[in-house]
Formats: sequence, C-alpha cells, structure tokens
Amino acid sequence: MIAVFACSMALLGVQADAKMDLNGPFDKSVPAPELTLGYPIGARITTYRDQERAMEAMLRTSGGRAKRIDYGMTNERRPLRVYAISTAKNIARLDAIHLAIEQAAKSGKAPAKDIPAIVWVNETIHGNEPASFESGMMLMYNLVAGHGEYAKALDNVVVILNPCYNPDGHERYAVTYNSYSHGDYAPGSFETFEAPLFWGRTNHYRFDMNRDRVAFSQTETRAEVALMQSWRPQVYLDQHGQVDNYFFPPNPMSINTNVDRNRLNKWTDIFGRACAKAFDKTGWSYFVKDEFDFYYPGYLDSHSTLSGAVGMTHETDGGKELRKTRDDGSIVTLREGAAKHMTTALACISAASQRHDELLSDWADFKRKSESGAYAGDFKRVILKSRSVGELTRLQDQLKRTGVDSYLVDSGPTLKGTSYWSGKEEDVSLSGPTLVVDMAQEYGAIAKALLEKTSDFEKEFTDSQMKKKDTAPEGENYPGPEGTEFYDMTGWALPYAHDLKAWWTSDTREIPKVRVGTPVTAATDIVAWVFPYHGQEDVLAAADLAADGVKISFMRSDMKLASGNFEKGSFVVFKIRNGADVETKLNREAAKRQIEYTYLTTSYPEEGREGPGNRLSAVQPPKIGLIFGNGIQMTGCSGVWYTLDNVFNLPYVSLGGNALNSNSILNSYTAIIAPRGSNALSNTKVKDWVREGGVLIVFEEPASSVATFTNGPETRDVPGSMFRAQLDPRSLLSYGYDGNEIAVPISGSSFPKARKEGGAVVKFADDDSKKLLTGWSWGDETEKALKGTVWLHDESMGRGHIVWFEGDPCDRAMWPGLHKLLLNSMILLPGN
Repeated sequence: MIAVFACSMALLGVQADAKMDLNGPFDKSVPAPELTLGYPIGARITTYRDQERAMEAMLRTSGGRAKRIDYGMTNERRPLRVYAISTAKNIARLDAIHLAIEQAAKSGKAPAKDIPAIVWVNETIHGNEPASFESGMMLMYNLVAGHGEYAKALDNVVVILNPCYNPDGHERYAVTYNSYSHGDYAPGSFETFEAPLFWGRTNHYRFDMNRDRVAFSQTETRAEVALMQSWRPQVYLDQHGQVDNYFFPPNPMSINTNVDRNRLNKWTDIFGRACAKAFDKTGWSYFVKDEFDFYYPGYLDSHSTLSGAVGMTHETDGGKELRKTRDDGSIVTLREGAAKHMTTALACISAASQRHDELLSDWADFKRKSESGAYAGDFKRVILKSRSVGELTRLQDQLKRTGVDSYLVDSGPTLKGTSYWSGKEEDVSLSGPTLVVDMAQEYGAIAKALLEKTSDFEKEFTDSQMKKKDTAPEGENYPGPEGTEFYDMTGWALPYAHDLKAWWTSDTREIPKVRVGTPVTAATDIVAWVFPYHGQEDVLAAADLAADGVKISFMRSDMKLASGNFEKGSFVVFKIRNGADVETKLNREAAKRQIEYTYLTTSYPEEGREGPGNRLSAVQPPKIGLIFGNGIQMTGCSGVWYTLDNVFNLPYVSLGGNALNSNSILNSYTAIIAPRGSNALSNTKVKDWVREGGVLIVFEEPASSVATFTNGPETRDVPGSMFRAQLDPRSLLSYGYDGNEIAVPISGSSFPKARKEGGAVVKFADDDSKKLLTGWSWGDETEKALKGTVWLHDESMGRGHIVWFEGDPCDRAMWPGLHKLLLNSMILLPGN
C-alpha cells in the first residue's frame, strides 16, 4: 500500500515534502485518511461523501477524543456537521464545557481555569477552494491520532472542526474537475479553467456565503451561525484559497471599529507570529497586513469577531487544481496548499492553548462590554417605524438570526432621537408599529455594526485613500492613479437597506414590550374588501389572489370612503365580481401573508368625485419567467432566484436562453426578469413581445441597451455605498412606499442621466443636496457624478414596458427596501 501511494504521488507530482503528519507518533488504530480514501491527500479532489467516510472512520476509532455534531442540511440535502475534538476527558464533559462558556458569556467573567478555550476551524466556505477541504481530514487525523507536540494543547482547547461549510458548491466543483483532470500544470491547460455553469465557489443559490453575514439569508449561514454562537468560540479560523502567496493576519486597514481594534490587533499579532514561526521552519513564504481588510461585517472573520471570537482568514497559495505553475516557473500543489492550512491551524491551536487564561479573560471582557453597552457610546438604542408590521418583523427576524434581540411596541414615551434621513434631532413618537433595538446585549457589537449609519474608518486609512486618488494627473489613463484598498462594499446600514424610518438615541428609558394588534370588524352588507398596500406581503397577497382566480384591482388614486382613507395602490376585491368562495380565499391569504383587510358597505365616496368603482386597474394573474442562462453559463440570477423561492414564495419558470427565440413561449408570460448577462435586449423577438404587452425587467445591463442616455461626469470607483434618491410618486412602481425618498446601493464610476422624455422612476436630485447616506464616496466628485442620474427607468414600448435597474435589487438578499420596486414591475405593471 505504501509503495502504491508513493507511486501515485510521483506520477501526479504530489510533493512528498509537503508534510501532513506533524503530530506523530500516531495511534495505529486510527486509520489515516489516505487508507480510507485509497489515494494520498492531493492526488485528486476528494468528494463530500468520501471525506465523510474518512472522517467517520477516524471518529469510530478515536477512543472518545471526537464527537460529531449535526447542525443542518443544505438545499441539495447534504448534511451539515462539525466535529468536536479534544482529549477524551474534555469530550466526556463537553456539555459541561458548553454550559460553562455560555454562563461566562452572560456574566462577563472568565470561566474556571479548567474550562478549555474553544477554537473553531472552518473549511471550504468556497467550494472551489479544495485545499481546506483536504486539510480538514488531515487536521482531524493529527489531533485524534497524534501524540506529538500538539497533543498537549488539547488539554486546554476544544477544537470544533467544520470540514465543509459548503457541500453543494464543493461537490459541483469536485465532480466536474475530477471528470477531466489529469494533473496538467502547464499554463493555459484546460483544467485550469473552471466551467462557468458549474462554478463551485457558491452554494446552491449561487451565493457567496462569505458575504452573507449581513443578510443571513442562506440555509448554511443560518445553521452555522446558530451553532457557532451557541458555542461562543474564542478563536475562529476561516481557511480559503487561492492567492499567489499564503496570507494570515494581522489584517490591513480598514478594520471595523466595533470589533475592538486593539483586541483584534493584539491577538492577530500573537497568532500571526505563531503561524510565521511554523512557516519559517519549512521555508514557506507568506504575507500579512495586506489585501484582506476587516471592515465589512458580512465576512466570517469579521462577524465571528463581532460575536466575541478572534476571527481570522487564512488564504493558501495551492489548491484549486492538483498542480499549478507559478509566475517564476515553480510548481505549487493541492497537497502543499492543504499542508499549509493544516500547519497554520495547528499553530493557532497551540498558541490558544499556551495563552489560554489571557485569551478567555479578553474574550469575557469583550462580552461584558457588549452586555453593558459600554462600547456603544451614545449610540444606545435604535428606533424603527413602518406602516407595515411585516416590514418590521422582517428586520427583527434578520437580527434574531445573529443573536440580536429586538422588540415591537406601539406605545410608550416620546424620545429624542437623531433621524437617519434628516440627520436632525427630533421627537420620536412610539405610537404605531415600532421596532426597538438596544445595544446593551450580548451581541450588541453586531447590532451596532449592522444598524449604525456608517462605521468609522481609521483616519490614517481615509487619508491614505484620498492620497492614492491624487497620485496621477487628471485625465491620465496609464499608468493612472494607485489602486484603493477597499476589498468589498462599505455601506449596508439596515435601516436604509429596509427603507425604514429610523432614529438613534442615547435615551434608554424602559418601554412596555407589548404591541396591540388591529382588530378586524365584522360586517354583513359587504360591497367589497379592501386592504392597503404598505408592505411587500400586501402586493404578494394580491398576486396570490389573482392567480387563485380572484378578480382583484388596485386604486390609481387616493380615496376617502366611509370605511377609512385609502392611498393609491390599495387593493379592492368586489363581492359581486367573484364567486361565493371569495371570502374563504381572502381569509386563507390573510393567514398566509399576514395581511389585514377591511370591509366596504358602500362605494360612495366621502370626498371627491370617484369611489372605488372608478380609477382602478386589474391585477393580472402573474406568469413570471426568470432567465437562468444557457448551456455554457448562468446569468447573474442568484439573488432573484433565491428571493422568488424563499422570500416572495412566488411561482415562476426558469428559462434558458433559447426560450427567448420562441414566440409561443414568450407569450406565456406577463413578465420576464433578465438578470445581468442574459442579453435579452439584443433579441428582436423579445422586443416584439414587449410591444405586445410584455414587461421585461432588466438588471445591471448597460442603460444604452434600453434607450438613448448620456452619462454624467465620471467619479473614482464607488466601493458599494448607499445614496439618497428620489422616487417618482406618479409611477405605478412607487406604490406601497411611504414617502418619496429611497436609499439605493451604488457601485462604479459612471451613471446615466435621466432622460428629458421621462421614464425615471428612481433618480438622484439634480441639485447640490447631499446624496451619500452610508459608506464611502469621493466627496464632491461622487456627488456631482450622481447629480440628475437615474437608478430605475421605466421605458414604455408599445403596449408593454422595459424596466431597467441600475443595480440588482436582490443582490446578496441585502436590499428588502427595494423589493416593492421589483414586485410592482412584475405584478402591477403588466396590462397597465
């Protein structure tokens, strides 16, 4: 067997000197992964079930040194699991350790000295980064079977190893790659190209889950966060690839201020030096304090640090293919990449053990400051209001998924608060649906990071970015200015993302945590049922009812009737136009979507000329298509695909590109969504379908493909920030919104001007009012570039419409406040 492995390694170019047995001597009763797999680590990309076989074989023979914990299931029905690994004594008292850590977090006092620290090691959040997937098996083997220098570390540490965060993405990549790989490392070889249709980085819904800890939208994210926050680790390692040289922290700026920068810098220096010492022994190269910032709270490392751990990203320089040629001609292998990850994991476990008492003390201090709210300064409470309880409970659910508590009220004292929208201090009434979030709680640091208007950048970082902008003369294209150091988006504040009225305050007076519901009054002489359009559930209910055969319309103007005042967009169901079972259908929908309707006993208007019998438009039964892509690659459909399935729960059909060439197929739909990369606007049959009454909804395609636009002046690239825009109240697409301002995400450098012919539904004011709400901008340069430009355009074409979104309203599932714009396009616009 040993000879066979040696031959395999030689044939495939697997580096024998990439040692993966660092904790010997080993217990011979525990099978090394390669014995179970039948090949050495690095000879091929291991599939999920083969990894499971190898790890279960080690678990069965571990002598009580490991325990499997299942915590969920992926969308494609693969189990999610972690392995707790330590000494047999610690595993036997694992429940007691778990409880002691929980009690310490709540008290803000370090647990007893015999309670081990929790070190969490996460592998393969990106499925096409298999070095960490492979290293997870060898890490478990070294910890479970080894009796060398690292064995003693487990007296003071419980390791929780997640060997595969993203099974669906990994399996997609592994099966595809293994089907044509033969270890060819020549530059340009076929196996160095990943088939776009089977891109493995993402999960089932093609979400990058290392950006999902703001929305907490994906099944894997929700399950892992719940488990991680239950165990409250002190150290959290997230292992990745592929870079040209190995990275481990310390991190560069900017670092989110809510993590306690001093704490993070102290401990990443400690762990970084431990990793460096291990690498220096082998001669492996590495880099620190560059590229991978810590500002966006949606990464695994930043989110786990906001939860209390010392979170770290490790990036290896081997692992996407079996072998890869570097720029200097040297070869790096999958095995070497896996060995490096295992080495840094062991180094961090050892360092955590050596500084056990100090690590737990600093962790408890962070927890104490969170629980007391001391870290938050005057930002002690956020108050959010909406006409729709559903809009508030949506945010409440999002916060709860990361441990943040909030409560609904509809009465209480009037407080002084600073408005998110005006920036002014105002009296805040708690009457009507109100959500309150206090920062003084265990996960208050997360609450503040997600809710505050903008997290402060370090002055040194800010100054550095502005200097980089000016390193080239104006107009120079080559070599041009130095690149900036933004790794991801900079604006995500949830009050804006949810389009809610909001205030922050230092007033923490107690508020009664009781909300009184709105009673529904029964009536006998019913002419019609009416429900207002305040939240997205209202328009979704209208779509459901129309699809169920109910004749339902929406008001095109405000109306004052005997039963109350109704804004345009309110939905009306006339009794006489529907069957005897209409009330049963209404009640079923009210329970499903949590809508509240009222009765009309007369259509006579209290004011004005028109009652609900006039100025109405029918809601057509929606028939929605979503262009997924073709046989080569998918469109940028991930966000809207997920949203249709899991947020809207709205039926649709996934369309291939060839479907757009068929008139009979096109005529089956009232609306078709064309995400980035669909090329629908270049198809003449699609445009003919629009002219006949279809609605084409386009994301992130050039505005010039819709109509003739001119662009405003350019700005330096905006790294994902949110800006104040104006909503045209005359447009059907604005129905359901409370007010004419809306926050929209912006990235890029050049934006189309609103056309004088009209059609701009969401645009930026053509004046000098400040548009930046949250995140980074280039000051006046960005403000001028956005002035008078359009973000959402409705182009009338024949009897139909092309609706153009500058950005994707469902991107990362982060922008619920934009959902009604999309829903109105799909549900209200067809036929109107």
